[in-house]
Amino acid sequence: MEWNNYYQTSDELKDCPFCGFTPEYACTGNSQSKSRSVQVKCQGCQVQFKIAAIRQDNEWLLNIAKKKWNRRVGEID
Repeated sequence: MEWNNYYQTSDELKDCPFCGFTPEYACTGNSQSKSRSVQVKCQGCQVQFKIAAIRQDNEWLLNIAKKKWNRRVGEID
């Protein structure tokens, strides 16, 4: 998977829990980079979070970021 430095939307991300707008995410690094990160950001209220990894692959990091963004209070994993 090639990583990019620009934001894109995904149907796998739930709407923002604070304002209801559509979130977008950006990925930095690639499989040859020492570190990789994913940043998820709301287009409306600009709330965001970033997750990074050194030893995990790109798909793992993106899946964890999506799970964390989609988690809501009261939901059980």
